Amino acid sequence: MPTQQNLDRVDAIRDWIDRCTIAISTDYTGLSVADMTSLRKALRASGIEYRVIKNTLALLAADGSTKPDVKQIVEGPTALAFGYDDPLVAAKVLTDFVRVNRSVLKVRGGVMGERVLTAQNIAALAALPSKEQLLARLLRQLNAPMTGLVYVLSAPIAGLARVLRRHAESMPQAEASVEAETTAEEAPSQQPVTEDLVTDEATEEVPAEDSAPTEEPEKQTPASEEASAEAEPVEATAEDAEASTEESTTDSEEETKS
Repeated sequence: MPTQQNLDRVDAIRDWIDRCTIAISTDYTGLSVADMTSLRKALRASGIEYRVIKNTLALLAADGSTKPDVKQIVEGPTALAFGYDDPLVAAKVLTDFVRVNRSVLKVRGGVMGERVLTAQNIAALAALPSKEQLLARLLRQLNAPMTGLVYVLSAPIAGLARVLRRHAESMPQAEASVEAETTAEEAPSQQPVTEDLVTDEATEEVPAEDSAPTEEPEKQTPASEEASAEAEPVEATAEDAEASTEESTTDSEEETKS
């Protein structure tokens, strides 16, 4: 006759089976205490319960549960992993633990809903994207048409905005080029003014330069005196010539009279 402790144990196992979204059966033979503790901790972090169950109690619990197919995965030393949220999480955690730690833990199979899974099904299930990843992909696919429509509708406005921005950016350059052209045009007109100023300065300086030659005639006075001195003898000779002419005329007249 079953004891009350066993009856309570069966009720607890039945509750786990009813609430879980997936139940995975494993063979823990050869697993050390440290590895068992590490596995429990990894599963607990993902919200998964890992229980070592007697086969007789598991079979009794499965008979009165909503998942009687659990009896097909109970065989030999059995530890059941119960996942209550995403079925993929339990499969991923168990598969990753065996792969990373090279553990001797063996996955026999599982039950997901009304479907019985083999060890190969569990491995394939672990390779699938998680629920969050699938939802993200679905949202991207649903948003793709709306995103394309928004892009098409906003393209003309975005193009106009880009044109206006480029035009606004080119305005300072255009103003700078206009100022440069204006400066280049005004520069020649200002150049004659500077030349006139230079010419005026030159003309103002001319009297100062001409004042020096005015002193030269004073210095050349000896030359003029020499010229006048040379000219006086010429005049004297002219007078002597006239006097001699008069004398010769007088003599000729006297000879005629005689």
